[in-house]
Amino acid sequence: LNISGRHASDPHFAQKLSATLGWHELSKDMLRIELSEALLTSGDSALTDLVTSLVDAGFTVTADNFASNAAGLAALDALGIKQVKVSASLWKTCDKDALAALMQEAAARGISLCAEGIENEDELEAARAAGFAYAQGYHLGAPTDGGSLISSWG
Repeated sequence: LNISGRHASDPHFAQKLSATLGWHELSKDMLRIELSEALLTSGDSALTDLVTSLVDAGFTVTADNFASNAAGLAALDALGIKQVKVSASLWKTCDKDALAALMQEAAARGISLCAEGIENEDELEAARAAGFAYAQGYHLGAPTDGGSLISSWG
């Protein structure tokens, strides 16, 4: 579920989302809430409160379009973000040593990383070889009304 900063103006958003899932008899672990890295690191206190309320309510909040570095991971970790989707522009062009350092920092913080932009089998294999536990992209499936398709090879 992609949400925007607009949702931060509703102090009861997490409670409403919990109630909606309950009404539909769905578990919170079936849903990933996505916010862009830029939005998450904007310093907006209302957004920080929203993320905190979502994490405290048991939702998984994912940083989408991550294109930063270990310092960016630290900021996301401070918000309670434990899942990060790494932009294709970062992981496909990044120096191997820098990517390995990012992977190590994420692992040390208990953050799982998902490689975005998987368009073919070669990219899937490259993401796997780089150490990504998750991948997302058109090669794995097109976006649906039900949300993003994310594959894992546990």
